[in-house]
Amino acid sequence: MPAISDPLLPLLVIDDDNGSLELLSSALRQDDVRILTAQDPVQGLALVHEYHPKIVITDLVMPNMNGLEVLDRIMETDPSISVILMTAYGSVAKSGRGSGKDPCRSPRRIRSKDAIIRAR
Repeated sequence: MPAISDPLLPLLVIDDDNGSLELLSSALRQDDVRILTAQDPVQGLALVHEYHPKIVITDLVMPNMNGLEVLDRIMETDPSISVILMTAYGSVAKSGRGSGKDPCRSPRRIRSKDAIIRAR
């Protein structure tokens, strides 16, 4: 469990694709950010309870639990956590869940990690 005085911003990435986890972890790495990763939504939710991240980036389409379910559970735990949903599909409709809110597509290039991390 992190120390209460831990100066690092905890940021959690949940994705069943290891390549996406590595890409995001590398792209978002900064000296003042603690990158946590989980390849399974249940493991990711356990990390939410343990580390209380300020930001969670999660894939929309995963086995056993989708990103919208992850979002719901995080909001039940701590609605102050910022959650970013992403998908490799071109639209929410193609991903199997239409909600009217399109999550961002899985990153091919991340232009500014500061835009995400400044959400402190």
